[in-house]
Amino acid sequence: MNEIEALAARIDHERDVDALRIGIADLTSRLIRERRDNLGYWEKHWFAQTLAALAWNIGGGHRDSTAWLRLSLVALETALTPQDRRNENYTPRNAAVEALTADTLLANVRALGASV
Repeated sequence: MNEIEALAARIDHERDVDALRIGIADLTSRLIRERRDNLGYWEKHWFAQTLAALAWNIGGGHRDSTAWLRLSLVALETALTPQDRRNENYTPRNAAVEALTADTLLANVRALGASV
């Protein structure tokens, strides 16, 4: 079982939602740092989606809802899709996504971690 699967397995059983959120944020942070020098559009888009879904879980006021946590893990797993299995032309490129940097994404992870 990989780390994403292990976090997903905790969703329905974890009493400490904050610990699960922090686990997702920490894993996301580590994966971004590991790919810092090779963040392409695909990775930027899916890491940003991961953080957006996590933010919706934290700020949405639905503490017991697991949908946004699940979606954050799906997006995180998608960010790790090998290049030969991607369709990077599925949508037009967005300048806001292109402008994302590892530092910007990591700042968002820190902001979410502080919100938990």
